[in-house]
Amino acid sequence: MNITFVGGGSLRILPIVRALFQNPEVFEGGSIRLVDLKLERAEAVGTLIKRCPEYRNVNCEVVWTTDLDRALDGADLFYRPPPLNGNLPIRWRCRPRANTAICIPTSFRSTVPS
Repeated sequence: MNITFVGGGSLRILPIVRALFQNPEVFEGGSIRLVDLKLERAEAVGTLIKRCPEYRNVNCEVVWTTDLDRALDGADLFYRPPPLNGNLPIRWRCRPRANTAICIPTSFRSTVPS
């Protein structure tokens, strides 16, 4: 499974990922994609994820980027935590796409093939 975390530079992502690692088959051959406006933050969280003891039992790639479209391409689901100040850049707001099954801010979004 490919999971994209928008705001992936937030430390709030780490406990979510560690909980998901309890079922390593979820990530078999997939990826964790961290996307953040500040690449160094996403890189820091990605490094922490790779250092988690649970990561050793999971067969997945951890990547980080500032490119939202690239991070969402092929994603099975994405998570966007609520912004701390209530504002989110317009280009990062939830926007429906042809293959979007549901689009709810601050929730997981699943996609279905077109």
